[in-house]
Amino acid sequence: MEQTVTAAVHEAVTAASEAVGQAGNEEEVDSSLTWVDVVAKGRRKKMKQKQKKLLIIKSNDDENATAKKDEVGRALDDVQILDSRFTKAVKARIVYKQCVMVRQAIRHGKPKYVRDMLTDFRTDSDIILRHNDDVYRLMEPRFYKEAGRRAFVNCAPRLYNALPANVKMAETVDVFKKRLKTFGK
Repeated sequence: MEQTVTAAVHEAVTAASEAVGQAGNEEEVDSSLTWVDVVAKGRRKKMKQKQKKLLIIKSNDDENATAKKDEVGRALDDVQILDSRFTKAVKARIVYKQCVMVRQAIRHGKPKYVRDMLTDFRTDSDIILRHNDDVYRLMEPRFYKEAGRRAFVNCAPRLYNALPANVKMAETVDVFKKRLKTFGK
């Protein structure tokens, strides 16, 4: 990844330097910006290709271009570090809040609109399956597109069903939250 970023930055700096050499006016050079399209680390496999960071490099001469190249390299390192640090925490918080909301809806029926979205898992047959013992198991609706998978109606039951029984069977909300935080680590 670093080699690709460095190569892209080097190409952009070279192109900017050539533009400086061809331009007659320094005012034209000052007003011209070179956009470097650098692929940033993605959070998901498909998003890696779609997420991009645009960096602006403004160069007047070779010395300035070299300095800008170094700045861009350092800036990208910081972006990647921050990205890896905070996206995991944000995702964990979202999952945590969704699980707490589902638990509140199942146990207390509030909020009603969330409870209406969730369906208890019921089998039509008398066959005993290992998930029949789970009283708080939810029906996971089918989805046909990736966007449908991320919808609350689909992801909330999937996340809640993935929790172990001791977390789901917690007596109070506080105990549930504590066990959920411990389970997530």
